[in-house]
Amino acid sequence: MSSLARLAAISLLAVVLVACAASPSSPPAANPTSAAAPATAAPTPTTAAAPSQTATAIVASKSTASPSPAVTPAVTASAVATTATLPAVAAGQTIYRVVSHSSEARFRVKEQLAGRDLPNDAVGATKDVSGQIVLDSNGKVVKDASRIVVGLAGLKSDQDRRDNFLRQNTLDTARYPEAVFVPTEIRGLPSPLPTSGEVKFDLIGDLTIKGVTKPTTWKVEAKANGSTLTGKAETQLAFADFGIEKPRVAAVLSVDDSIRLEADLAFQRPTN
Repeated sequence: MSSLARLAAISLLAVVLVACAASPSSPPAANPTSAAAPATAAPTPTTAAAPSQTATAIVASKSTASPSPAVTPAVTASAVATTATLPAVAAGQTIYRVVSHSSEARFRVKEQLAGRDLPNDAVGATKDVSGQIVLDSNGKVVKDASRIVVGLAGLKSDQDRRDNFLRQNTLDTARYPEAVFVPTEIRGLPSPLPTSGEVKFDLIGDLTIKGVTKPTTWKVEAKANGSTLTGKAETQLAFADFGIEKPRVAAVLSVDDSIRLEADLAFQRPTN
């Protein structure tokens, strides 16, 4: 081969090699299946993430709709619910709401304990008291809007054994957790109610214990101070009035037939 021919052949070979080296995208283009694979796999993370996003939305929705029990007031889950369901006060009516942390309900029963010479007063108390009393423009009780509720499960005396017996047997608080008093009439209360000084009156209404409702009259001595009203209410009833069996345990020789109920109540009249 002449020198000219060899030079032409070498030049042609160099052109071919340069052309191959200058085309790196050619192999992927020749294999469309490999090129499409990433496109098929790419949606997978999006599809997998969708349920997670949905679950997050559901959890957020539930969190918004159902507040955590931790923010629910402890005292009186029953008390709060009862007060919340009472009707709103109409124009011209006056409302007095129970201040729970400043109120207390008690029972007193005279008992004769074994090993003691003299009778003893068994006293149980609870601060689980809530509710309200609503008066119309004439000072009359608005029955449908008035109610005082006492949680019985929280009653506590100086003896745990007595308390457990009362909860499980005498009062059966698992079935009847509340005592409810619905005022119907106030006798002897001046109208309008004074904003200062002491007042005495009878508070009459229906008392429900263990599903039995009886008319009851409470003697009240109270003191007015601006928008607050504090005082003590007392009444007396018999075990048989509400179908309550007297406690019968070895340590108790006898129990009087009558029960004395007392309540130290604080009311607040909203000023706005």
